[in-house]
Amino acid sequence: MTQPFMKAYVEMLIHVCHKRGVHAMGGMSANIPIRGDAKANDEAMGKVKADKIREVTAGHDGTWVAHPGLIPIAKAVFDQHMPNKNQIDRSIPAPHISQKEMLAMPTGGSITEAGLRGNISVSIQYVENWLRGVGCVPLYNLMEDLATAEIARAQVWSWIRHKSKLSDGRPVTTELVRQLVQEEVNKISKALGEDKVAKSKLKLAAKLFIDMSTSPSHFPDFMSTTMYDFILDHRCAKKYNLHVPSSPVTEEEAAHWRHVEELESWMKSARFRDTKRPYTAQDVARFRGTLRPEYLANTFAKKAWKLFTELRDKRGFSATFGALDTVQVVQMAKYLSSIYVSGWQCSSTASTTNEPGPDLADYPMNTVPNKVDQLVKAQIFHDRKQWEERRGMTRQQLEKTKYIDYLKPIIADGDTGHGGLTAVMKLTKLFIEAGAAGVHLEDQKPGTKKCGHLAGKVLVSTQEHIDRLCAARLQADIMGCELLLVARTDSEAATLLDTNIDPRDHPFIMGTTNHNLPPFNQAVEEATRSGADVEAVQTEWMKKADICTFGEAVTRELRAAGKERQIPEWREKSLRLSNKEARAAAKELLGKDLFWCWDKPRAREGYYHFEAGVDASIARGVAFAPYADLIWMETKDPDLKMAQKFASGVHSVYPNQMLSYNLSPSFNWDAAKMNDQQISEYTHKLGEAGFVWMFITLAGFHADALAVDTLAKDYSQRGMLAYVEKIQRKEREAGVETLTHQKWSGATFVDSLLRAVSTGSSTLSMGKGVTESQFH
Repeated sequence: MTQPFMKAYVEMLIHVCHKRGVHAMGGMSANIPIRGDAKANDEAMGKVKADKIREVTAGHDGTWVAHPGLIPIAKAVFDQHMPNKNQIDRSIPAPHISQKEMLAMPTGGSITEAGLRGNISVSIQYVENWLRGVGCVPLYNLMEDLATAEIARAQVWSWIRHKSKLSDGRPVTTELVRQLVQEEVNKISKALGEDKVAKSKLKLAAKLFIDMSTSPSHFPDFMSTTMYDFILDHRCAKKYNLHVPSSPVTEEEAAHWRHVEELESWMKSARFRDTKRPYTAQDVARFRGTLRPEYLANTFAKKAWKLFTELRDKRGFSATFGALDTVQVVQMAKYLSSIYVSGWQCSSTASTTNEPGPDLADYPMNTVPNKVDQLVKAQIFHDRKQWEERRGMTRQQLEKTKYIDYLKPIIADGDTGHGGLTAVMKLTKLFIEAGAAGVHLEDQKPGTKKCGHLAGKVLVSTQEHIDRLCAARLQADIMGCELLLVARTDSEAATLLDTNIDPRDHPFIMGTTNHNLPPFNQAVEEATRSGADVEAVQTEWMKKADICTFGEAVTRELRAAGKERQIPEWREKSLRLSNKEARAAAKELLGKDLFWCWDKPRAREGYYHFEAGVDASIARGVAFAPYADLIWMETKDPDLKMAQKFASGVHSVYPNQMLSYNLSPSFNWDAAKMNDQQISEYTHKLGEAGFVWMFITLAGFHADALAVDTLAKDYSQRGMLAYVEKIQRKEREAGVETLTHQKWSGATFVDSLLRAVSTGSSTLSMGKGVTESQFH
């Protein structure tokens, strides 16, 4: 502890601790009592005393020892030299530590064969004990811990690497170390005896020491990281509920558990601090196999995560819209920080069967991933094209030419997952392979899925959607991708629910208090058989049923009983209760059982009626939050107050939860009771509420239709002048790169590729005669 580096370390530790009002504790004296040798024991105790005197005079406030028998010695020294409880108020000059002190080499010593052997022997013996589960090991009258073995093998590795020489002139080499290891192992074996050696981990300890002290390419960071794998057959059983094998783990098993440890560290990283998983790192490792490919989606996902979390922390936002094709995704990159890919747009324009249709998620499940793949390839191509072009510029040209980040993260529409949980996993895999940074999944029922702004939406249970999110996360984990998951809920407008199995959905299921009514479906069947007007019967039945939630039914009873004061508390409480709990609570309030039936009004398909609204969306948003990176409430109109209420409700439980918002073109913004100023400020107000990502889902579609429709109309009337005025001149005025579409498409870039292969080629596309020279 008196060598320059360690002395500087002690001085700085004491200074920093006392500056912050914290006790600066000394270290452990490795000496322990020696029985049967009074002289050696006195010498060892003298070393302990001297070490404690060094600590207390340096300014330490306390210490620790390696054996209970040493406590009186340490206590006596500190009582004598430290009359107060600590030395925090003691005036000690601030240390002046420079690079010189930190890098100063120890002096007065040499590397001897005895010292090399000592490092080898102590390290191997300690490792052998550690592998058997013993962490503190008395060796040669010293209490050793893992630090001793780490220092010993680090010294040996350093001596080999730097070609250090022993005091007798011999170089320290890998061959010499291997020879001495064998000799020391023989000595240890002889001292232990055959029976103990047979039961020991001596051979393994020797092998590990050699591997970690003679590695030619790198210095293994920690011995324990590697050694841990070799005690898992004894220790992992309790942790992972495994059968304890009778023989040492194989290399295959060791590799598996190393991978489990890596996964555990990754899954507990800051990226997933707020992410809940129903499975373990061990599960993920079992599903991964031996190949671990890297996916571009992971790079984009990390980029998106960094973007959104930084925006969240400063109440900013990324506003984008749905890219329809490669032209749009490339041109959007100049101005927008993220890209959206819409299932609606793909359904209408890019189904892999080429069959267009409305957004019912009945297109093939690879449709949207296929679009993502196309757009990502375009992003990569234009990034390469720009990079190559800039390599041919002077520094002055580089400074004048804006660099465009074409690699903007894409978040894509996963609809309902296109089926069960395995379908969700396969869809997630397709998105990751295509390069998507994130995917959104909605809580509608597959098969009845509708665009968020169509009628007839059927929700699945809260738990079923959580299962979808977990399935997507598992697939992403298997692929080693930090994919962003956006959980969308359509509960603000959906009116049907497919099951009442989840108690969290109970407060929003609607029923009737009219016990005289037959079930809805029975009334419809009777009307059909009798030839009555079925639609009129349905309307009359719903009028008589006057369906409402159980919470509302109780509220009506409280009001009728003159108990209005109890209504606010009941309404707030009832949103957190299952139907069974709500019935019990209502009975206490009303003094009677209340007839209310959620089965009578069930729809023809068996669905339950659901009370849509922001309260239902908040409940689902809170339930989804631990499993998703962003939460999206789909709405039927642009209502800022409702959005703010939703954000407040979710953030009251999860303050850091990121939110997203659909600035839908399905809204008639001119009929939304906002003036132009308010429309202009809308995204900023959403950002202030915590919506970090927002998008116009179909802007690409509408922009495309508007441009083509207006051009076609004008072209039909004015001919070529329409194109020149509306397109070519506008491109030139705005500096839109597609004016020179050959260059935009990469013709110049491809010519550069050809030159690299064939110097002086006469077939270059941008050579003499290209018409694009007219634009220069």
